[in-house]
Parts: sequence; C-alpha cells; structure tokens
Amino acid sequence: MKKENKLIPETDRGNEFPFVLMGDENVHPAAPGWPADWTVSSLYEALRKAWCADTCAPRLRSGWTENDPTVGQCSVTAFLAQDIFGGEVFGVPLGDGHFHCYNRVNGTVFDLTDAQFANFRNVQIGDILPDTFYRSSSPIN
Repeated sequence: MKKENKLIPETDRGNEFPFVLMGDENVHPAAPGWPADWTVSSLYEALRKAWCADTCAPRLRSGWTENDPTVGQCSVTAFLAQDIFGGEVFGVPLGDGHFHCYNRVNGTVFDLTDAQFANFRNVQIGDILPDTFYRSSSPIN
C-alpha cells in the first residue's frame, strides 16, 4: 500500500533546506571541474540566483514569478544535478501527461524544485513506490 503524507511546508520541515533532502547533504561532485566542497545546497544557492522565466519550461512560463522561481525548472535542474553529482533522475507522473523530475545520488534523494508544488502536492517524493518512477541513469561524460 502506498504511504501518503502531507507535504511539509519549507519552514516546518525540521531542517534548514528550502528543498526536499532525504539522506546525506554532503553529496559531492562526481564530474571533473567542480569544486570538491560543493554540495546539493551549493547548487541550490547558485540556481536560485539563476532561475528565471527564460530557464523555465516554455509551457509553464506564464506561471513563473520571482516569488515562485522553481516553476518549470525541474527537468533542467535535475539533469544539471545529474551531470554534476552523478546518480539518477526520476520522473514522477503528474497525471496531466507531464512529469516532475528529481534526483537520487548514492541513496540521497533531493528535489531542488519541489517548492513549486507547495500548494498542490500531497505526496512527498520519497513516498512514491519505486515502480512508478521513470529513471535516467546516464553516465557522466
């Protein structure tokens, strides 16, 4: 039976991260050329400054605002995180024909763009059964 939990608001998650993080924060880059001390939080902070309507998925641009900068950023963010940290990208079917993407690296699951669902989602990513995932585990080049 699938476990369903209410999404915990950012301020009430019990950790200091403004995104979903289940596991060790100290995931470090697997790809050459990245600072060895970079973590998932480092990537989030850099992306938070870079996300804009131009980096948003075209079909979602009309809903992008500076107050909700994660809208439409999940796929590009998840695949960039995979390029840097390795691991896998998972796509969760949203029911409208689209998917929401997030990452798992060495057992640590993180979703840097989950805030876009704060008012809509009622299941946390870790509670979805693995057989509902769509997975990409392309090697780093």
